[in-house]
Amino acid sequence: MDQGQNDTIEKLAALVKGSNEVAFNSLFNQLWEPMFGYAKSILMDEALSQDIVQNVWVDYWNRRKQIETTNIKAYLFKATR
Repeated sequence: MDQGQNDTIEKLAALVKGSNEVAFNSLFNQLWEPMFGYAKSILMDEALSQDIVQNVWVDYWNRRKQIETTNIKAYLFKATR
């Protein structure tokens, strides 16, 4: 992912923090597949990987105002792991 994409992701994360559902959906659409692939590479179980990644996204939305990070992608992948 290039720096422009990273900047876009961080801008979306800032909007998500303000409860912007459109930004959340955009971030979700950009990162769901890579996060799922990452989880699947660790767990070797598609259904469990989907559940875990879904739980990470639900937790992110529920705690969006409390999360303090400068790299939301790294945060989400670490939460997935």
